Amino acid sequence: MRHRGPGDRPLIEMLEVFDAAGNGTGVAKTREAIHRDGDWHLALFCWIVDRHDRVLLQRRAATKDVWPMRLDASAAGHVRFGETIEEAMREIEEELGVPPPPFEVLRRVGRFRHESRHPNGIVCREHEDTWLWRSDRPLSEYRPGPEVHSLVLHPLAALATLGEALVPHEDAIRALQLVTSQTKSS
Repeated sequence: MRHRGPGDRPLIEMLEVFDAAGNGTGVAKTREAIHRDGDWHLALFCWIVDRHDRVLLQRRAATKDVWPMRLDASAAGHVRFGETIEEAMREIEEELGVPPPPFEVLRRVGRFRHESRHPNGIVCREHEDTWLWRSDRPLSEYRPGPEVHSLVLHPLAALATLGEALVPHEDAIRALQLVTSQTKSS
């Protein structure tokens, strides 16, 4: 997301370069440079699942530079340089228009590597820090931001049936299904 600063000026999104093993290097680069150079970086993925094991999916806006109009995790985004995972949960409010829950309510699913190359030249190599939020918030209470076209509830067990309509997250989804089966709605 392009964040705004004083006077509504766009801020340059700075990310930390990671190595392939998932270790931060302490080197900061712009989002554009990281994607141009194919550097590994950290991203947050939060999957919201209700008591009926339906997952809230966002359909990414047509203006997104990767995976436009595809279904994706409930909320996701880059972890900025120097930002903690807890602070990166801001993505929930930015994308869904609702405040994130207290951090202790979330359950960590794991960290997964994902690489993708896109027709526009972007090489995205992400370490996806993946979290589960059990919530029964009605769909009508969400207020999607400009990066989100729409929201839909879909059975977690049937995510594979979405095929190419869903951004690929095979390892994360398998782990999410396992963790979800071990949790109760809160």
